[in-house]
Amino acid sequence: MKRCSAAFVLGAGALVVCAASACTSGSRRAVFAYPAAAPALGPLLHPTAETPSCQPVASPAAESAATPRGRVVTYQPGLRIDFARRLIEVEAVVVLRQGPLELLACGVGTREHESIVAVRPRPLHIFQALGLIGLEPGAPARYDEAAGRPVPPTGMPLRVDIRHEWQGQSVLVSPEQWLLDANTGRPPADVRWVFAGSRVLANGQFGADLDGTVVCVVDFDTALIAVDALHSADNELLWLAANPDRVPPLGTPCTLVIRAAAATLAVRLDADGTFVLDGVPHSPAQLAELLKPLDGASPTPVLIVETVDRPAPDLLRSALAALAGAGIDADSIIVGPAPP
Repeated sequence: MKRCSAAFVLGAGALVVCAASACTSGSRRAVFAYPAAAPALGPLLHPTAETPSCQPVASPAAESAATPRGRVVTYQPGLRIDFARRLIEVEAVVVLRQGPLELLACGVGTREHESIVAVRPRPLHIFQALGLIGLEPGAPARYDEAAGRPVPPTGMPLRVDIRHEWQGQSVLVSPEQWLLDANTGRPPADVRWVFAGSRVLANGQFGADLDGTVVCVVDFDTALIAVDALHSADNELLWLAANPDRVPPLGTPCTLVIRAAAATLAVRLDADGTFVLDGVPHSPAQLAELLKPLDGASPTPVLIVETVDRPAPDLLRSALAALAGAGIDADSIIVGPAPP
């Protein structure tokens, strides 16, 4: 896709992302910055001569994060690790509200013209943080010369959600709400993410740092996080677009919450505040009991609260408060409209 000048140089080697909806808008607003030139990775990654390996290792910041004193540790600016809940939080900002997509999230100053959000931390640091909560990378999409065919991305299944202000509340929503299937004009169903892990380039740089390929919806051979199926990056074949009815205004801060994929439990929130599961009303305490993991090693199940299209703020506020009162963690609750 055509690139736009959505980033510009500020000071000594810092790239600043601007929240501009299109190349012709002429409106730019600095949001955050990080160093433009990434040094050679050296001790941060240890690729072998045969197969580049992108296993996270202890950097000075990682050493302090590996033995956290609190529940949540700031690993790098804009990047937090919650060791207790085994998830990471990545600060981002909305940079695109409509048009075809190649990514959900990109690095600063890279692909803001084809990605809904740009993330504040370096992709390499996101990679390391995922490793520190015990997740193993696979590989991005690639072409198998011997077999003569493309190979889809592989890696541990992930759950990627977005925290932002909606209907007067801080809520967690699934990325599908911000996406539209180009063929149906509706949010895509069952998008499955994997920890592809990007790769180390011949010059020693981390591929996702250079390409900005953080959360990808088409085939990139440097993808850090990808969908688990092949999707062409050719303009005429792009399968997803941004949903302007759901994506917040440009410049809106948000947070990507990334963790291992978990079981889900979908309930309907009725207009009177009742939670309905399989046609049967359930109390918040009953839902909390159903959400208990089967064993200590399993990720905590996620509760999907399906609402009317635009629930009243008071209804949403009281529903979330009732779930919290039953001991259900806020980061285990995904809010969104019921499927059509």
